[in-house]
Amino acid sequence: MKYYIIAGEASGDLHASNLMKGLRQLDSRAEFRFFGGDRMAAVGGNPVRHYRDLAYMGFLPVLLHARKILSNMAFCQHDVQQWQPDVLILVDYAGFNLKMAAFARKHCPGLPVFYYISPKIWAWKQWRIRNFKRDVDRMFIVFPFERQFFARHHYPVTYVGNPSADSVGTYLTHRPDREAWCRQHGLDPQKPILAVLAGSRRQEIKRNLPHMLAAADRYPQVQVVVSGAPGLEPSFYEPFLKGRACPIVFGETYALLSVAYAALVVSGTATLETALFDVPQVVCYNLFGGPLGTKLVRRFLIKTPFISLVNLVAGREVVKELIAYRCRPDQIAAELGPLLNDSPERRAMMQGYADMHRELGGVGAGRRAAAEMLSALRTFRKPTARFEVAGLGFTLDTAGIQLPERFWQPYEPFAVPDVTAIEVPADAAADSAADLFRLKLSDDFALPEGTPVLVSTEGGDEARLDLLQTADGWRVDMAVTCHSAVCAHLCLSADFSEGTLVLAHPEASDPAVQTDTPEVGSESPAAQTQPTWRSPEAVFAVNNALMLMYAFRSAGHGTLEMHASVVENDGKGYLFLGQSGTGKSTHSQLWLDNIPGTRLLNDDNPIVRVHADGSAWVYGSPWSGKTHCYHNRQVPVGAFVALRQAPENKMHPLEIAEAYAELYASSSGLKCDQTMGSDLHETMATVAVSVPFYRLDCLPDAAAAWLNFHTVTENN
Repeated sequence: MKYYIIAGEASGDLHASNLMKGLRQLDSRAEFRFFGGDRMAAVGGNPVRHYRDLAYMGFLPVLLHARKILSNMAFCQHDVQQWQPDVLILVDYAGFNLKMAAFARKHCPGLPVFYYISPKIWAWKQWRIRNFKRDVDRMFIVFPFERQFFARHHYPVTYVGNPSADSVGTYLTHRPDREAWCRQHGLDPQKPILAVLAGSRRQEIKRNLPHMLAAADRYPQVQVVVSGAPGLEPSFYEPFLKGRACPIVFGETYALLSVAYAALVVSGTATLETALFDVPQVVCYNLFGGPLGTKLVRRFLIKTPFISLVNLVAGREVVKELIAYRCRPDQIAAELGPLLNDSPERRAMMQGYADMHRELGGVGAGRRAAAEMLSALRTFRKPTARFEVAGLGFTLDTAGIQLPERFWQPYEPFAVPDVTAIEVPADAAADSAADLFRLKLSDDFALPEGTPVLVSTEGGDEARLDLLQTADGWRVDMAVTCHSAVCAHLCLSADFSEGTLVLAHPEASDPAVQTDTPEVGSESPAAQTQPTWRSPEAVFAVNNALMLMYAFRSAGHGTLEMHASVVENDGKGYLFLGQSGTGKSTHSQLWLDNIPGTRLLNDDNPIVRVHADGSAWVYGSPWSGKTHCYHNRQVPVGAFVALRQAPENKMHPLEIAEAYAELYASSSGLKCDQTMGSDLHETMATVAVSVPFYRLDCLPDAAAAWLNFHTVTENN
């Protein structure tokens, strides 16, 4: 495959090079073209621009070099289009790379866009999450705490481990001899070394290095060594080092850390690398503006309790952070002093480092990221895919249309590797079919006229799905909300076994329905009525088409597609029913937070199926609402619990007729169709008789979860 990679700074060059090594090991025909640095060039491929031509930081430097930055951007855009890679891989460096992602979405249809190493949007500029959702198909993260951040924003990511742990681990297996290295640089091997890592960009070095050196001057018993940034010339450092017997080393940061006793480090990846070498450190980051400026930055820009990666990974303060007006020589010196002795502060920091090591996990991030990317690319480019949900299979024929990776992720656990056959579990219903339906995507399909049968009447943000009967079958018009224009049409055969999905065109859409006012940076309303297959509207349409066809075709196989949240505990599944907004997801979370041994199976659309022996089982599905919970597993149903908000917690069993009514309201299907309605009735009646049902009037508190748990487990 052809990989176009963009890394805009020194750390990105390092980590991208390890990713390239992993890709080359797994793909013998890998071709690389890249914006990067010397390490990437050493792996091989075609370097286009060096990262030193991209690395500008701060408003004024960016403004002064705007022409050069825009020139590089235009060249990169043209180069990507001309080379036609199989995938565009962006490595950190948000300012440049997010613009390239947006360009690829608009001008390179079908090109997968992967992001390796997320920019620190969890710390500042959180609004950028919208850009990732819109323009990036797959995100590969390198810090475990990032999973929670992206989950809150309903954006699926893959944790592959931390590449710095790989780089440091590999280096430590052949670290240099301390005495030889010291003599090479004119240092005394018997005296402790203080490493000074002042950043990789000119502006941050200018702001921080003078204060760091002034603090180091107060400890003549240590030898100060500055780590020079790759891409910067030695003459840049001369004004800062003038009058000091302070050597500077280039391209030897790891060697320096391997022999250092302590370090002063500018906040960034270097803080993590220093900790991985088990070197005690003080984290510095000088800003202008004094105490007021610091408070404003903390309040409006930085959204995390810490700025150093060490503390963020550990979840507590392990290293001292001196930010803005606190980053002054006297305060730096005060924090550094205890670290130069075998003090309680030094020992506590080393223990914190050990905790951080455990949290990061093992080595192998580059290779794991490469394997995940190749797996995603195989799925992304597959013209026909087969899936199995609750023992029932179906086919999606993309007809060569490229869907974004964010569509495929929920379906990966349900993919059937062997497309020649789908086996149904022996204990499933006897009349199960191996292939329920086939959905085909199309850009060239004559839309049939239809007569309205069922029209959505709900308002607000609910999806709009209008059913029409055509001469040869059915048509479903889809809109993301009741206030937005129709974005797609699903045309179905009379028995719902064959479906064709086509995106709406302006002339085919409902002219009476106006699109919502777009978010800042989103498409214009006019453009929203013409979605592309990589747009959120297309993902919505394909998902809903598959859900509808599954609900319609599975009805004859003892199956109910439910609107519910379901948790597992002690080998059984407990489904929480209720209208939207009742608190089903909240109640599931209360179980997860308070009831030991609980795990979430599905948070929106689980599948209930009656097996041949009459037992009811609940299955995970690729459809789980806003919660990314796509588990291909099943458990026997322990109970159904219909939730209702109330001022106090009360719970009682339901009669069979009441249980049937709850199932009827919470299951999907075309109940007005005689055959389908009869099949659904039979399944709901069986479940209502054989499975316990309860009503829980509740508050959103732990007491409600415990009342529910004790009732459903002790009485069954």
